[in-house]
Parts: sequence; structure tokens; C-alpha cells
Amino acid sequence: MKIAALELASRKIRVNAVSSGPIATEIMNKIGLNDALENQLIQSVPAGRMGKPEEVASMIHYLVSEEAAFITGANFLVDGGQSI
Repeated sequence: MKIAALELASRKIRVNAVSSGPIATEIMNKIGLNDALENQLIQSVPAGRMGKPEEVASMIHYLVSEEAAFITGANFLVDGGQSI
């Protein structure tokens, strides 16, 4: 991502990444997490819950907006503090 950001900056192309923690999606429901595994996953997140798809979407929406026009080569964590 950082190399791509450097290579593409002169062409006015921004490259950023969004790294998420556990997100409560339909896919998570389909894989059938048992209660113990889900609780263990949630305990690994300081915010004490799984993220919402809308929270990740909000970050992406911001990054593609003109408000983020001077941001490139960055990784944004949407993980409720899990990576701390």
C-alpha cells in the first residue's frame, strides 16, 4: 500500500488501507460462531463488541471524499482497539 501510494501520487491517485477487527456481518452469522468463540472474539476487543459494517463503510466513505484529498499511504484501523 505504501509503495503503491508513492508510485501513484504523481498521478493524483491516493492509496490507503482500512483494516478492520471483527465485524458483525452476515458472513459471521453463516459460519456459525458458537457462543464461546464469539465471546472470546469480543473479549479481544477493548470496545467490548464486534464492529458494525456501517462503521467500516463510514471510514471508506471518508477516505474517498474530498475531505481526505491529502491522505495517502495510510492504514486506518477500524477495530475497536483490538490492535492495541
